[in-house]
Amino acid sequence: MPFIRISTNIFAVGSSELSQSSDAYSYLVKTKNNNLVLIDCGVDSFNIIAQNIKETNNKLENLIGLILTHFHIDHIGSAHDFKFHYPKIKIYAHELDKDIIEGIGNIEVKTAAKWYGVNYTPVKVDVIIKSKEEKLNIDGIEFLFIHTPGHTPGSLSIIVEDDGKKILFGQDIHGPFMNEFDSNIEDWKNSMKILLSKEVDILAEGHYGIFKSKNSVKNFIISQLKNHE
Repeated sequence: MPFIRISTNIFAVGSSELSQSSDAYSYLVKTKNNNLVLIDCGVDSFNIIAQNIKETNNKLENLIGLILTHFHIDHIGSAHDFKFHYPKIKIYAHELDKDIIEGIGNIEVKTAAKWYGVNYTPVKVDVIIKSKEEKLNIDGIEFLFIHTPGHTPGSLSIIVEDDGKKILFGQDIHGPFMNEFDSNIEDWKNSMKILLSKEVDILAEGHYGIFKSKNSVKNFIISQLKNHE
């Protein structure tokens, strides 16, 4: 199956199983007017993810947003291709990860492109998230952006409601934590406490997949915290 339906209007359209083995999960949110917001976009998987989006019976020309949760290549590598083919897409990212996404700094190391043996093509960030929490209405859908530093300085988590449930896009909340990424384990612990306080119904994680109950979400985050006591 080229996609996973999480709720009526939310899908997984990329991952190590849905697109390419090196990809993190990519998620698709359909808005009130049948427009689309993509959350992360894989290493170099534009064609595959685009085809998977078509398989959800949504139109690629309706893509209006691409949220980049942090600056690693398995989440941002195809951003330039999506922007090139669909120029009306607005790209969202946190100010602390913005420079690397735009190609400023040691991008081969920070993005982990060197590890993956690929080149990263920078892309301009259109909407810069600066607050600890920021609500943005994107075509009738409220996206709650939460700054959750730890894995990278500008890591973002996003909460969207669908089918009466709060769905948390917590990309790479499991880590890893490395000096090369400017990781900070104490910041991460505080970030996880904030996410636990949100009491979401579903967690869409970056590599561990989808957790579909409050208890499973809570237990996963707590288990990660215990790993770093």
